[in-house]
Amino acid sequence: MSILGNNTLPPAPQAPDKDQMLKQVSNRIFNLAKQTFNNCVEAQRDGVKLVFEHPHLEPQEILDYLDDNALKVFQYHGGLTDFIAQIAENDGATVELKSIPQSYTVNLSAGTITLL
Repeated sequence: MSILGNNTLPPAPQAPDKDQMLKQVSNRIFNLAKQTFNNCVEAQRDGVKLVFEHPHLEPQEILDYLDDNALKVFQYHGGLTDFIAQIAENDGATVELKSIPQSYTVNLSAGTITLL
C-alpha cells in the first residue's frame, strides 16, 4: 500500500448533457403551468363554496359582512373564472368550474351585492 496515495488530478468536470437539461427545464415549466392552473381552479371552486355552501352561514350574511368589498370579491372571482376558462379553451382542456347559483343585483356606489 502506498503511503502517498493517489496523486492524480481529478477528471475535468463533464459538460452537462444539453438535451437532458432542456428536458428537465421543460418538464419543470410544464409542471409549474399545470400546478398554477390547478391552484386557480381550486381557488375558483373554493370561493363559490365558501359563500354559497357554508354549513352555518347564509350567503347574504357573508356578503353583508364583506360590506363594500363584496363587489370587489365578485369582480375578482369573475375575472379569475374568465381567466381559467380562456386558458382551458386555448389548451383544449376541459375544466369544471363552480358558478354562482343565485341571481344578484349590484349597488355600484356602495360596492355591495344583494342576492335575489
